[in-house]
Amino acid sequence: MSMVSIMILDNDPVRMTALATAFDAHGDLKIASAVSKRETAFKQLAIELKARLKPGDEVASYREYYQDLPVYLEQRITVVDWAGELTFGAGREDTKAWMTDGDTFWKRWQGPATMYVLTRIEDYEILKRSMPHLTLFPVTQDQRNILLSNREVTP
Repeated sequence: MSMVSIMILDNDPVRMTALATAFDAHGDLKIASAVSKRETAFKQLAIELKARLKPGDEVASYREYYQDLPVYLEQRITVVDWAGELTFGAGREDTKAWMTDGDTFWKRWQGPATMYVLTRIEDYEILKRSMPHLTLFPVTQDQRNILLSNREVTP
């Protein structure tokens, strides 16, 4: 006989996390998995973005590094105005091709290529106020993050 249990670790509506465990008949742990509601919502954003991407489209993260995004999209992303845990490596190798400052990125944003940027909703609100000349088309969002494009895109 096996036993499965689910324990709610954090019941916050945004961060809800559950730990699922499964034991075999001898009581040996077979599976332990933590599932976060936030991670599931973010994965859905990434899946929606991947379905929209066309060859030559650029994807960036702004003031945040979403570690799973390159994995879900199966491509490198541009990291804008953020270093965090990448600081050490960025100081030891050439990252100009995929890490950039906001001024450089937002100039490219106004060019002819279709671009997407994923950022926190609060950073989007700051962008709208501080750079009102930018064309920012909301594509989709979850409770914490928003995906924007530099032009209107259809599903």
